[in-house]
Amino acid sequence: MGMMPVETGGTMQPGAWTMRIVLKDGRLFEGTPLEICRAMQATGLGTSSSDPLRPYLEGVADTMLRLAGVELDLGEPTDTDEELASRFIYEAIEGGLALLVH
Repeated sequence: MGMMPVETGGTMQPGAWTMRIVLKDGRLFEGTPLEICRAMQATGLGTSSSDPLRPYLEGVADTMLRLAGVELDLGEPTDTDEELASRFIYEAIEGGLALLVH
């Protein structure tokens, strides 16, 4: 399955557009979906932006299901990091966990 694009007014190629999102806790992130996910990962305790992305986002998805009751579909295990990040951001926005800002 391909990525799920988020309308941002930029180009619609994986990882080619930038966006600004605000998480429910008020943190603002800006960049491509992959840059945003890596920045989120770098702010986590015990993680580094050089660690594999999928295990980190799976942990976030598990936490969001447990705490907020929101299920995040992370796509296929064979998806690239760019596809994974794009899907994660799309799912977070659709689930009300993040807001796309202009």
